[in-house]
Amino acid sequence: MIAKRMPIIGPLPTNREEWLAARQKIITATDMARIMAGEGFVVFAEKTGQSEPFSGNKNTRRGKRFERPTLEEYADEANAFVCDGLPFLIDPDCPSLGATPDAVAMQYTGDPSDEGAGRLGTVTPVNDWWPLGDPDSWGVEAKTSISADVAAQLAEGDDDSDFVPDAWMVQDQCQAAVCGWEVVDMAIFLFGRLRLRRVLRNDKLIDFYRTTAVEYAERIAKNLPPPINFDREACQSTIRSLYGSVDDSQRIELSCDAVAAWNEYKRLGPEQTAIEKERKRLQSIVLAELQNAGIGLSAGKPFLKRKIVQRGSYEVSATSYPQLTAIKG
Repeated sequence: MIAKRMPIIGPLPTNREEWLAARQKIITATDMARIMAGEGFVVFAEKTGQSEPFSGNKNTRRGKRFERPTLEEYADEANAFVCDGLPFLIDPDCPSLGATPDAVAMQYTGDPSDEGAGRLGTVTPVNDWWPLGDPDSWGVEAKTSISADVAAQLAEGDDDSDFVPDAWMVQDQCQAAVCGWEVVDMAIFLFGRLRLRRVLRNDKLIDFYRTTAVEYAERIAKNLPPPINFDREACQSTIRSLYGSVDDSQRIELSCDAVAAWNEYKRLGPEQTAIEKERKRLQSIVLAELQNAGIGLSAGKPFLKRKIVQRGSYEVSATSYPQLTAIKG
C-alpha cells in the first residue's frame, strides 16, 4: 500500500510558544474560515502584530474541555481508532497553508469490546505519526455546542441531514488539503447527543484556498493590508483598536467615501435616538396592559412572555474609545 504524501510536521500544541510562532506567518484552517467570512483584515492585523490575536472565550474553552470525550464517543460510534494531540501541520504542496486537526482516525482492528477511551490514543513521538501517511486514514474534528441556532442549522432530529456550517466546512477542506485526506468527519456533541457529519474532499475548493493562502502570506510578508469589510463587527473592532491614539499635528485629506460616511453617521444620530424613544414608548403600552402577568395572549393563544432580568452592580473597567466631532465652519 502506497503512503500518501506526508504533511510537513511542526511543533505540538503543548509547546505553545513554538506552536504559536509556527502559525504566525502561515494561514491556518481557522484563519481561512475567518478570511472566507470577510475578516481577512482582522487576520492580517493579527499576523503582522498590529492587534492581539483572539485568545478564546467561554465557548472555545468549553469546546476544548469536551474535545476528548467527544472523540471517545466518536471512536466508539464510528468503530475507529483515533489519535489526538496532533502537531501543527503544513501543506507540502502549499507551505503557506497549515492546520492543527483535532485528530486522525483509522479503522479499528482491536478488541470489539473496547469502548471510547480504549479506541483513543495520543501519539507523542514525532516518528510515530504513522496514521497521517496511511491512505486509509481520515480526519476528525470535534465540536461541542449548546446553541439553539447551531441545533437548528444542523437540523436537530433529522438524521438524514448532511448540513455543515460554512466555517466548519472551510476548516475541514483546509485540513484535507494539508493532510491529504479524502474525508474529514465532524463529531458534534450537541445537547448531550453525538451528531456525525462527513465532509468529502473538494479539490476545486482546496485549490481556491491554497491560492488565497499564498496571497495572504505574501500580504503579511510585504505588509500589504487586504481590503476591509466594514460590514463585519470584527473588522470594526480591529479598526478601533488600531487607531486608538490621536496626533493633532497630523492632517489627512478625507476621501469622498469617508466624507459621505461621516455625513450619514451624523444623520443617523438623531434618528437612532428617536427610534430608541419610540421603542420605550411602545414597550410601556404593552407593560401597562400586562401589569404583573407573565404571559400575554393574542386571540386566546400565548403571544409573548415577560420576565424580570436582575442585573447586579458591577464596576466598569477603564477603557478608551474613539469619538468624532464635526468642526463648525
